[in-house]
Amino acid sequence: MKYKIFFLVFIFVPILNWAQAPGCPSLEAGPAPTFHSSDTTICGPSNLTLTANVFHVGLTNTYTVSSIPYAPPYPFTSGTAIPISQDDYFGPVVNLPFKFCFFGQPYDKLVVGANGIITFDLSFANQYCSWSFSNTLPSTSLFKNAIFGAYHDIHPGVCGAFRYGVVGSYPCRSFIMNFDHVCHFSCTTIQSTLQVVLYEGTNVIEVHILNKPTCYSWNSGNAVIGIQNAAGTVAYVPPGRNTGPWTASNEAWRFTPNGAPSYTISWFHGANLLGYNAQQPVYVAQTDSFIAIATYEYCDGSQVIYRDTVHVYVNPQDIKITTTDSVLCLGESTTLNVAGGNSYTWNTGATTPSVTVSPTTSGYYSVTGTYMGTCIAVDSIYITVNQPPPVQVSATPSQICIGDSTQLNASGANSWTWSPAAGNNASVIVSPTTNTSYSVTGTDANGCTKSANVNVVVNPNPTIQMQASPPNGCEDLFVQFSANIDPPAVSYNWLFSDGTTSNQPTPAKVFTNPGKYDATLSVVTADGCTSSKTDLGIVDVYIKPVSSFIADSNYVTMDDPVVNFTDMSTNGATYYWDFNDFSSAYNYSNEASPSHTFSAPGDYIVWQTVYSEHGCSDKSYTVIHVQLNMFFYVPNAFSPYNADGINDVFKPSGVGVGLDKGSYIMNIYDRWGKIVFSSDDINKGWDGRINGRKQVPGIYSYRIEVQYGDGLWHVFNGRVTVLE
Repeated sequence: MKYKIFFLVFIFVPILNWAQAPGCPSLEAGPAPTFHSSDTTICGPSNLTLTANVFHVGLTNTYTVSSIPYAPPYPFTSGTAIPISQDDYFGPVVNLPFKFCFFGQPYDKLVVGANGIITFDLSFANQYCSWSFSNTLPSTSLFKNAIFGAYHDIHPGVCGAFRYGVVGSYPCRSFIMNFDHVCHFSCTTIQSTLQVVLYEGTNVIEVHILNKPTCYSWNSGNAVIGIQNAAGTVAYVPPGRNTGPWTASNEAWRFTPNGAPSYTISWFHGANLLGYNAQQPVYVAQTDSFIAIATYEYCDGSQVIYRDTVHVYVNPQDIKITTTDSVLCLGESTTLNVAGGNSYTWNTGATTPSVTVSPTTSGYYSVTGTYMGTCIAVDSIYITVNQPPPVQVSATPSQICIGDSTQLNASGANSWTWSPAAGNNASVIVSPTTNTSYSVTGTDANGCTKSANVNVVVNPNPTIQMQASPPNGCEDLFVQFSANIDPPAVSYNWLFSDGTTSNQPTPAKVFTNPGKYDATLSVVTADGCTSSKTDLGIVDVYIKPVSSFIADSNYVTMDDPVVNFTDMSTNGATYYWDFNDFSSAYNYSNEASPSHTFSAPGDYIVWQTVYSEHGCSDKSYTVIHVQLNMFFYVPNAFSPYNADGINDVFKPSGVGVGLDKGSYIMNIYDRWGKIVFSSDDINKGWDGRINGRKQVPGIYSYRIEVQYGDGLWHVFNGRVTVLE
């Protein structure tokens, strides 16, 4: 229980607790370093440090300035009005309900100025309150022995009110001065609302700003918050709030005396004085009480004494760990339960009353229990961990082929369980058809188990796919054999139906006789697995035809260039003839016995190709010689002008000459060597006319250039007579 006592004229009067206003003297005592209650409980006899937390108050010869939360302790609209309605005037003297010490001097009266100023110089009562200023604090040109909260030119004659009030009771009262919604001078549409608080006993000053706008057009918008001594030489100002055009809202500042402490602390155990320090070490052997006393010295010489009692309770307590199973096999778990505390910390790091553990070795588990806040107790338990049996398993052999068996052997335990094999013996026989992992679980005398696995690899018997390339063909057939073996083989044995063999992976052989042949292949893989396969009729050898023919003549002329061919082949089904006469549109034939007319003289190799029904072929040839007969005749006269219709055109003729375009040129000249007719076509002659007019009969010259069928050019020069 807390008691607060004030001392006046050496008489102690007890006062009950109340909610302390900011800046009031106070005392709270309890265990160090922090506490939420004066009373505490300890776990057993021990040393304890007690702390007395007091509101620090110093002498008023120096101050500190600090920003505090905006929380005005008194409504702006409440209090007793001060009759100031004229601009720029101080009001009458206001009596303080308590002595207030300011810069080392006690005061019980003050006066309030219309421009947000409070001074302890009573000579200003009902006098002019100047509004114009530009100096910054400290300054002898500004009000001395004053509180500026905030000082700026405001006009209560336009709007606003000044009110003061007192809250609290002795020895911690507060004097409140409100400047409520006072209009600015010149800028009468804006208003300032301010509150200044003076605290009894601590001499703390607070300034609360609901709103302080700026009138920039008047006095440069200057305003200032602060306090200044009676000489105008020392002042304390919040940061950014010295003379200048600034704006503020919802802010508060506290000016706290910071001289030598104006209080003392003392500790008592019963009637025994223990010491004068804020922190007092004590030894507590049993439940006990200690008293802290804070004595505040007011500036008028009176004292206020605060007292707080700390009750220390001693309460030792035990905790206990329990479990249902303290003997485990490796890999098993057990749950540990503890009771007797409020919170717990296990050596595993867990903080719950129950923990499940899975130890790998035998050992202790411990827990520290906390009760009554800071008291602790410790308990531990030993957990035995039995190691699993050394189970081992093997397969003999570990690799088999499909259809084979292997034996599984286990050791290291007393009893066995196999999976997926059946049985409970140490050895079992299995015949898997695919790769299989077998598991055996062994159990020892302690009931501990361990499993081991063994893999049995089942190698597949090889599959065989044989190929013959080509699988069929004509006799004297070369065949390359191969096989797709899965998995691959390391050993091959080929057996063919003609009695031949091979141990090559890809043997090759020639079949010289027609017919169908079988092949058998036996293989062994690297794992020792075997397989054999026979392919019937894997090779089919076809009989080959024989080409033969005769020509009715191997020598012909261009007068009669026709040759008849007679087929003499065997086993033929289709025919293909190539006469090598590429100038002929009929150079090829599919007849059995064709005829061919050769288009030009020369030697021709004639081929016959005979195909069987399976496409087997044979070819033979013969040479045909074609002779060219050539002659050229030029007449020496013609009669174009009589009407008998005979010998009317001069035109050379021949056999085997002028056969192609560009192989003939004829020019005819008169007696003066002038060309009278030209032709490049052996079939076009001269009718004895020039430009449709008959020429004078007589002798004309000619020059003829002609290419023979053998490719040689011949030139003929001569005369021709034109008859009447």
